[in-house]
Amino acid sequence: ARGFAYVASPEFQGVAMRIVALSNSLAAAFVKKGYRVITGGTDNHIVVVDVFRRGITGVNAEKALEECGLVVNKNRIPHDTNPPTVTSGIRLGTNGLANRQMEPGDMVGCVELIDQVLSGLQQVSEREYRLDPKLRARIEHQVHELCLRRPIRTYPAPQVAARAA
Repeated sequence: ARGFAYVASPEFQGVAMRIVALSNSLAAAFVKKGYRVITGGTDNHIVVVDVFRRGITGVNAEKALEECGLVVNKNRIPHDTNPPTVTSGIRLGTNGLANRQMEPGDMVGCVELIDQVLSGLQQVSEREYRLDPKLRARIEHQVHELCLRRPIRTYPAPQVAARAA
């Protein structure tokens, strides 16, 4: 009941609108960097990006980005020739970014960080890669600074009217 009450609130409607706006901005920033965004964009909270065109498997992108404090998931893309445990894409969601009160303009910086990691990643095999420790430390520090500027905002539980006895 509390979940339904929150979803029906004006506050949630604002969060939902921010989630979609962030997804659109994230997709646009990837396209501007030359990445192929699956379906050309999004109308929800998920953006799927083809990283295999850059010679990187989804699993290696996922692991390298996670090393730097950036959480994405490997994801299959249409006509993927890599197995499901490897994949050719990554999936990003914007729910957490919305809870950090990020703005659409912040997505350019997020994609810049992701691009720096992916551009510095050396693919050794479909499941192995190398990442310069200095690059990893620099990006990890920048992610930490971003998180300090945009802390996670918690939303208060909706007030439920007391039932008359």
